[in-house]
Amino acid sequence: MRTLAVCLSVALSTWAVPEHASLQTFRISTDAVVVDVSVRDGRRPVVDLGASDFALFDNGVAQEIDSVEIAPTVIDVTAVMDVSGSASPFASWILTGIRQLQGLLTAEDGAVLVLVGRQVRGAMTPADQAWLSSPPLIGDGGTHIFDAITASAMKATEPGRRHLIVAFTDGLDTRSVIPAETRQDVLRHSNAVIEIFAVSAGGRTNASGTVWIGGPDAGRVETVGDYNYVLSSIADAAGGQFYDMRPSDSAAGRLNELISLFRQHYLLRFRPVGVKAGGWHTLKVSVKKGRYEVVARRGYERSQ
Repeated sequence: MRTLAVCLSVALSTWAVPEHASLQTFRISTDAVVVDVSVRDGRRPVVDLGASDFALFDNGVAQEIDSVEIAPTVIDVTAVMDVSGSASPFASWILTGIRQLQGLLTAEDGAVLVLVGRQVRGAMTPADQAWLSSPPLIGDGGTHIFDAITASAMKATEPGRRHLIVAFTDGLDTRSVIPAETRQDVLRHSNAVIEIFAVSAGGRTNASGTVWIGGPDAGRVETVGDYNYVLSSIADAAGGQFYDMRPSDSAAGRLNELISLFRQHYLLRFRPVGVKAGGWHTLKVSVKKGRYEVVARRGYERSQ
């Protein structure tokens, strides 16, 4: 397997406020575990639920919730912007989405802009920051969009904050080197939620060719035309959604909804019972009654 040779230098653009955390794993060393959860009914955040309304499972074992609090929160947003050559026909659409997302953030929110083409980089230089001021001329060859999203998901989430990754892309990937199995495992263990807005004129499923994930010797390929499937699997693994967009579609409504949803969340506290103390713990949270959309922390690393 080839080593990932992509340099992710995540820095702040002019629309961002200071970044907060280095890469680390969320760990629990005490008895109590706190889980942040958002609940939505259609377009409306649900803010009147109690402990008895939730069902929570730790590694498949039902747990008793000790307390539930609800409070607004600040969020950390990573915007992943596709600047590859294939995305150039949709440069204005992608830039509009970035600006709409920018307009929904407050001074207390954290924000990082990641540009992805043949390289993955933070928007550090004045030339990079100019991407936000006018429709850019995109011509950066292929793209590492799968790798960029995966690397962004490795960022730590500080207590009291939530991490949202929003990717704007044409959905094509020709250069990613992280094996699909590794990528999905990273995303399942991340506490980030990923939303992907992929724009095309007529769909991305009629091209031909092969993308080697991990190199030709890795034995794993994702054929050109599987992009919708891959992008959907990335969003699903991280508790988000994939949106197949057209240039006439606007992402503004959904962006406003998901940011509003992220700002209102519950804090569920429980003491794990019937599960081993060490290692990774997968969490599953649902509302017992009603058909609600629930977004929750996917798990935690617990010390012995």
